[in-house]
Amino acid sequence: MRSFILASVSHDLRGPLNSVLGFADLLLSDVEGPLTDGQRESLDALSRGGRDLLRLVGDLLDHARVDAGRMVVERT
Repeated sequence: MRSFILASVSHDLRGPLNSVLGFADLLLSDVEGPLTDGQRESLDALSRGGRDLLRLVGDLLDHARVDAGRMVVERT
């Protein structure tokens, strides 16, 4: 049950998070026009934080896969 909940929550977080990151990347590419230095700095911070959060969500999914026996961990 724990693995199922972890996988469900992780999956539900990834969709909206990817949308936020995609929109931030779109704005950073100046498609909507030039950004001020302050706007660019804020979007960079948003993007960094979002990528960090996405990595954590990925780690949760990996834990769920290991717990469910769907992923084998090998030491190297």
